[in-house]
Amino acid sequence: MVDNVPRKKRSMFVRILVSLLWLIPIVIVTNILIGTIVGGIAGAQLSLVGSTVSDSSSAGYTAGKNASIEFFQKYGLITFVCQFILWITLSITGKLPGTNKFVK
Repeated sequence: MVDNVPRKKRSMFVRILVSLLWLIPIVIVTNILIGTIVGGIAGAQLSLVGSTVSDSSSAGYTAGKNASIEFFQKYGLITFVCQFILWITLSITGKLPGTNKFVK
C-alpha cells in the first residue's frame, strides 16, 4: 500500500548546519579509532623478554603513543581527506541524523 500523504520537508539551511556540526564528531571518532589501531599494533609488536607486566605495559603504552603521533604527522592530511569524503558522502545521502530531506 502506497501512502500519498505529503511529507514535511526540512529546510536546506538546517540540513547544511546540522551537516557541518556532524564533521566534528566524525573527525574525533575516526581519529580515536585510527590512533587506537595504530598504537595497539605498535604496542603489540614490542616484546620485552624477562620484564615484568607493568614494565611491558608501560613500554607498550609509550610505543603505541609514539607510533600514533608519528602516524598522524605522516598521514594526517590523507586521513583528513578520507574523513572529509566520508562526511560529505554521509551528508549528501542523508544518512546522518538531521541531514535527510524529509522530517520523520
